Amino acid sequence: MIGIVLWSDKSAGKAIIWCEDQGDLAYYCEANDRLRIPVSKGDWVQFDLAEEGNLRLAGNARVLDGKTYPDLSEMLIEAGAIQKGAAGVESRPAGASNVIPFPNPSNRRKSVRYG
Repeated sequence: MIGIVLWSDKSAGKAIIWCEDQGDLAYYCEANDRLRIPVSKGDWVQFDLAEEGNLRLAGNARVLDGKTYPDLSEMLIEAGAIQKGAAGVESRPAGASNVIPFPNPSNRRKSVRYG
C-alpha cells in the first residue's frame, strides 16, 4: 500500500497514514515495525497493511519521498470546511462515509461550444 503521513509524533514513533485505497486511515508504530523506519508528516510512504479488529496497521514502512505533502492534513481540513459550508450541513449523520465528496457535476456550468 502507498499513502501520505497526515500526522506523526517522532518522539513516540507513531503516525497516521492516509491510504491510497481511500479506506480507513492506517496507524504506524515504529516500535512494532521490524525496519523501525521513522516517518514524518507529509512523507509519501509504502507499507504493508494488516487489519486487526477495526484497526488498519502499517508495517515495514519505506519512505518513498520525504515531506512531499507537509500541508496535506490542513488542506483536507480546509476542503472539508468549504464542502460543509457549501452544502449547509453542520454534522455528518452516524454511519456516513468519512470521504469528502466531489461536488455534483450537474451543479457546474455546462461548457458551450461555438462554431
